[in-house]
Amino acid sequence: MALVSFDAQIRKPIIRLKDGINRLRDAEYAKAVYLGGSREFRDLGGVLNQMGEKLAEREASREEQKRRLEEMVAIRTAELKSLVDKLEIGEENRKPLMADISHELRTPLAITLGEADVTLRTAGKLSEELSDSLARIRESAKHTNQIVDDMLTVARYEAGQLRLDRTETDLRKIMHDAVSMLPKAVQIKIPDAPVMARVDEVRLRQSILALSQNARRYGGLTVSVELLDGETGHIIAVEDDGPGLNAAEKSQAFDRF
Repeated sequence: MALVSFDAQIRKPIIRLKDGINRLRDAEYAKAVYLGGSREFRDLGGVLNQMGEKLAEREASREEQKRRLEEMVAIRTAELKSLVDKLEIGEENRKPLMADISHELRTPLAITLGEADVTLRTAGKLSEELSDSLARIRESAKHTNQIVDDMLTVARYEAGQLRLDRTETDLRKIMHDAVSMLPKAVQIKIPDAPVMARVDEVRLRQSILALSQNARRYGGLTVSVELLDGETGHIIAVEDDGPGLNAAEKSQAFDRF
């Protein structure tokens, strides 16, 4: 009789308690825990069931929060994608627009420059003040025309419309032409013999001129342009004796502007 009582009142409730705790650990909250046995075990079973209910409510709340968060993320992702799409469309529209604007600006600038040149040819019949004024107009038009040309080049490149006119050209001539456009002397180091390459003369001269102007503006007092032979072709190196770029500046060296 004592063994039967021990089995019913203690051993089996302990086994059920272990099973109940395992179910709670595995997040199985639906099935209630019934321990049986003495009043203490029954009270303990009630506590476990209350704990299971609380955990089930918390789990349900967590799932609801997760669902809402996923919905919010999906909505925000869709909004962001829509915004990115609009920006991409706007950017694609901007590229040909900039090319068109730059192209259209060239016509009035060419007219202004041409009219100033024609009028200045009769400078002997004009007052000195008027001649100086026309000369300034001509120089301003030339400067603005150069800026517009640069804008047009960038716009065409971004729009995928930039075409290179490659011809067999002596690189030494291009370097001389670029250096001659600078206001201050630049050292030029080139071979004695012609160095022929199939390049776009205008674009290459423009690149050398831009690098040389940057070196003159932001580098040291001495600027040199050198033509070298590389492993797979020719190298045009623009060098100055300034302090150079730090690590942060190097990472931005090829960014626009």
